[in-house]
Amino acid sequence: GRNRLGALPDDVLHHTLTYLSVTEAASAAALSSSWRHLWRSYPLVLEDKGIPEPARDALVPRVLADHPGRFRSVILYDCRLASLNRELPGWPRLLVDKSTQQLLLAHPDWTVNQPDSARLLPADILRCGSLQELSLDFWTFSTDLSRRADISLP
Repeated sequence: GRNRLGALPDDVLHHTLTYLSVTEAASAAALSSSWRHLWRSYPLVLEDKGIPEPARDALVPRVLADHPGRFRSVILYDCRLASLNRELPGWPRLLVDKSTQQLLLAHPDWTVNQPDSARLLPADILRCGSLQELSLDFWTFSTDLSRRADISLP
């Protein structure tokens, strides 16, 4: 059959991408050459809820590292700090540099029993001046955070 979606104007295709999950949008870009250039300019909307657990630890850092555009929304309901630090060491700074607008970082509730150091929020997260919405679940803050003047939240 003929690719009718590929015949639509770029602005309509771009708008359509905003309603797709990251996996659906990436699949559309992989399957259709007319969507590839849009994927690169598309503000990333990443939510880990629908990503199968075995793939999540590798996929989330790879999507963050490989996406060339801005990040509209990064929602990690199962934020695995050790995995992110290992796979993408500069991930907190990347969220700042990519002008993230909405950020939700949640540890699973079972992590409450872990040492505070395992749930220590990277300071760069609090330097993200583009944030419009920030939600942090089960994180701890550095003890010297209150003395620092380099927090930059809108």
